[in-house]
Amino acid sequence: MIKTFFKTFDWINFLRIILSIIFLFYINFYLVNSYILTGRTNQLSIPFQTSLTFGFVAYLFSIIGISFYLIKDLNKSFLIKVISGYLIYQVISYFLLVTRNLNNREFKTWDFVNNHFFQTNFLPTFLIILGISIVLSFIIQKSKYLTFIENYLEEFDSKEVLLSGILSSFIVNDRQMLKIFKELVLSFLSNDNYVQFMTHLSSNLFLSLVIMGIISYLVLNSYQGIATNTPTLSVMVTVSLLLAIIFNYTLQLGVRSDEALLGNFIFPGATAYQIIVLTLLFLAIYLVLNRFLSATLFIIVVGVIISVVNNIKVGLRSEPLLITDFVWLKEFSLITSFVDKSVIVYTLLGVAFVIVVYFLLRKVILPGKLFLNNKLRFSILGILTTIGILNFIIFRNEADSKVIDNVPIISRVNNCIDINWMGFSKNASYKSMMYVWTKQLTKSVMDSPKGYSEDKIRKIVEKYRNEASVINATRDNKIEDQTVIFVLSESFSDPSRIPGITLSKNVIPNITQIKDSYTSGLMKSDFYGGGTANMEIQALTGLSYSNLSSSVSVMNTEVLPKMSYVPSISDSYDDKNKIAVHFHNASNYSRNIVYKDFGFRKFVALDGTKDKPTQLEFLSAGAKDSSTYYAVTSNLTKNTNQFFSVITMQNHVPWNSEQPTDVTAYGDGLSNIENDSLTSYARLLSVTDTATADFLNELSNYDKKITVVFYGDHLPGLYPSKVFSNNPSLQYETDYFIWSNYETDKLNYPVVSSSDFPALLLEQTGSKVSPYYALLTDILEAKNQSSDNLEALSMDLKMLQYDLTLGKSYITKLDKKFFNWG
Repeated sequence: MIKTFFKTFDWINFLRIILSIIFLFYINFYLVNSYILTGRTNQLSIPFQTSLTFGFVAYLFSIIGISFYLIKDLNKSFLIKVISGYLIYQVISYFLLVTRNLNNREFKTWDFVNNHFFQTNFLPTFLIILGISIVLSFIIQKSKYLTFIENYLEEFDSKEVLLSGILSSFIVNDRQMLKIFKELVLSFLSNDNYVQFMTHLSSNLFLSLVIMGIISYLVLNSYQGIATNTPTLSVMVTVSLLLAIIFNYTLQLGVRSDEALLGNFIFPGATAYQIIVLTLLFLAIYLVLNRFLSATLFIIVVGVIISVVNNIKVGLRSEPLLITDFVWLKEFSLITSFVDKSVIVYTLLGVAFVIVVYFLLRKVILPGKLFLNNKLRFSILGILTTIGILNFIIFRNEADSKVIDNVPIISRVNNCIDINWMGFSKNASYKSMMYVWTKQLTKSVMDSPKGYSEDKIRKIVEKYRNEASVINATRDNKIEDQTVIFVLSESFSDPSRIPGITLSKNVIPNITQIKDSYTSGLMKSDFYGGGTANMEIQALTGLSYSNLSSSVSVMNTEVLPKMSYVPSISDSYDDKNKIAVHFHNASNYSRNIVYKDFGFRKFVALDGTKDKPTQLEFLSAGAKDSSTYYAVTSNLTKNTNQFFSVITMQNHVPWNSEQPTDVTAYGDGLSNIENDSLTSYARLLSVTDTATADFLNELSNYDKKITVVFYGDHLPGLYPSKVFSNNPSLQYETDYFIWSNYETDKLNYPVVSSSDFPALLLEQTGSKVSPYYALLTDILEAKNQSSDNLEALSMDLKMLQYDLTLGKSYITKLDKKFFNWG
């Protein structure tokens, strides 16, 4: 069979195609090389100057060669395909340019002239080729001595190589592509490294020509499939690529930042990476469903929904849609409570419309299966799966935030500029949504701290055993000898601190007075507009979110299940005396599992638990704070010491309150909608203020010691980012206080993190510490004193956190009482 193939294969025509490809390569090599070296001629070494001369000679010969082979294809159909392909590419190229400038507020979309709508860099060369080809064709036809050339060309079947090659030449000489080529080799040029310069330029140019040529070929072939209404591989690839380009825009539109970051409006490789990932995902959907219309409509519906949800989430929380957010699909009632009902209605109507369209047109538009040969279908699906696995392996095996070098696009987008530490929002805006999703899927929840070992953990144990002894020498109390109530007040933060905000009056006069009398200050949140679960877990455990990988979104679901042991300030209390209160579904962020692991016997929630509220009133988006506080007081015992973990819901987005009417708020530069939300939010804070004062007054009447740790988890997501442009830290500052129903000292901790609350609570109450809480106490004091020891102390905490999460759990073997009192 192989022998038969080699005998029947048209080697002559194959060699002609190879020669055509070589001609196209040298034409583009000269054009790209000339662009890169323009203006540097006098500074170039001899090898670079020689390459320009050689390139020009090869360029001239290649033009003649391509012109010669083009004679056979020189007809009206060929010219129509070239012109239409060129114009289509101009539109797509410009659309990509607009997408890449979404973060550029100065970019004017409709300024076609200054934005160079028409990419004409290859046009003069093409016109020269076309002119020479026309002249040669005329001469051959007129001369009876040149008929042998006509016969030679008749045997040449270009397989549309010339057409695809010409279109790919227009693409690689696009202004944006030329800039990319220049960036790739500029360092070699600066270092006068001719060999590396030539190697990288040639390999990247050849790879680009091949890829763009294949794409051009498939797009051209898709014309025939569409014209004959036949679903083909070419149609599938073309539509997948087109939809990827469109949804690349809609996804990035949702996370636009309107400013440059480190001199870039979009980082190198980001656009290409996202389009490639989306294209491969869409191809996989086509292969699985094996029907063109159903797969296309499915992609469009899912793509539109994800784009809209992403835009809404960014508006509410200044954070993009994440992979971990898809767990909310099982909490549809919660999702609908956060967004405008009209969005839900339009979404359902849109889905219904698409379903009707499908049933009406499924036998009309490209009917039938995409693949009749399942072996070919699953082979292609296998190739796509392999590519996905390789991508996973590359990202999974990164070291020091870098993947291996020289992987096209992936190395460029990941290694060029490291902004992982800036969080999901910045990475999505400048490195693409798909990059953030990839990192979430592939990155470990923690990086191993340098020097991690059993011996290091042993030294930490000994160090903080001694430190605990020193601290406990000055303390007489035990925390379990009183009742402790942690109150996470949803979105609580004094709006009067925000620049440009005017309030009709102080909306939290009671809490202001409490803060003046008790230990209080600002709490530094890790999030804006969201992140409640993470703030709660840090407050209970003392573990730091900042020690985790930048890919972690929710500690409850991504980190805690991996931990061999999770410390909690509630551990000193009997399980029967630990109560959690959160007036929503108990399964939100797996709280029902988390509280159970923490030993909470009772969890008062709206759904998903046997314990339900006995008094329930709603205001705006959730249960009134007074109802939440009643759940605490109604479960308070007279003689038993208890631990409460409480989360309010009243001030959750969206904000809608008409009372009290004497409270109004206005923000300079805010829209009418934003100011309406601000006024409602301010009114809700006023309700919180009154309810909190009443709650503390009631606790004052109990004849047992009670301490309340009250804090806002994050700011409401109603403020536009421009409000914080002059002072970004304000975006992450909420309020806290620690109140007791007995006399205590007012400690001076003006700024704390939520992970500082366990240590601060113990200090406030004069309670003894375990070695773990001795470490947290040292960190708290080092922060307050700006101590040089803070970095070392923080590393000790990170070492312990890693040991419990992905490490060997040495700490639980070395000292079982390290975290607990005893």
